[in-house]
Amino acid sequence: MNNKYLSLKTVVAFNIISVFLLTLFIINNFLVSNQIFQPIDIRIFNLIFGLFIVLLNVLDIFIIRELFNHIKKDYMYKLKQIELINMREMNDLVREQRHDLLNHMQIIYGLLKLKKYDRLEEYLLEFGKETEKLKPLVNTGVPEVDILLQFKINKALRLNIDVDLTIKCKIDNLKINPFDLNKILSNLLDNAIDATLELEEDKRFIGVNMFQTPMDYIFTIENSCKLLEKHTLNRIFEKNFSTKGTSRGMGLYIVKKIVEKNNGEITVDSAYDKVIFTVMFPKN
Repeated sequence: MNNKYLSLKTVVAFNIISVFLLTLFIINNFLVSNQIFQPIDIRIFNLIFGLFIVLLNVLDIFIIRELFNHIKKDYMYKLKQIELINMREMNDLVREQRHDLLNHMQIIYGLLKLKKYDRLEEYLLEFGKETEKLKPLVNTGVPEVDILLQFKINKALRLNIDVDLTIKCKIDNLKINPFDLNKILSNLLDNAIDATLELEEDKRFIGVNMFQTPMDYIFTIENSCKLLEKHTLNRIFEKNFSTKGTSRGMGLYIVKKIVEKNNGEITVDSAYDKVIFTVMFPKN
């Protein structure tokens, strides 16, 4: 990070010096043309000035290239960090589910040994309901997005939120980098989870849908929620606006900025018991 700021300062300094020398070069030519100032050899004088300016610009280009490579590496490092965190969380989830499964098997075996068939039937029915909640592995064509969605879905399921995931197309040709797309989806899903947790368990629902039209890739994220006033919807993407109290209100503002940066569009609609965010990115 310090190297990046140092490079930026160096680029700025070189540009200031280049402008200063160029200004002196122009003033000198003006003075010479008006015979106010006459160096010993005007050609050598101009050559030295020109070489200084060219040298500074060459160094400027070199530093800008190195700075760009540094920023690119920094971005890739952050992306890998997020991917690693998500993979660790997924690994913890798998270990937790494996541990739970072993416990279930031990209980089933114990009930069989004790010949408690009525209790066994009740337990298997309850176990069946739990396994129905497990979702298949996500496959969008973008591994970073798959990991994020899988983690968020399982997090919601652990919080007793009903989740419906529908993926009707692959998004590997979508012209947005995975880091930005994950920022968008992560914010929208976190908000959906927070909103549903304010409801009773039997009313908690999140729906994630991905599909395409001839012109666009479309993502919709909907969730059950308390009634939202119209003025709240109208201001929901404003900076620092939040229904969650002070020191909040940056998430959806940032989401909108990222969507627009990638030539996309985001809208929000609400019925009396749910809110739907729609994100569209053009194919071309």
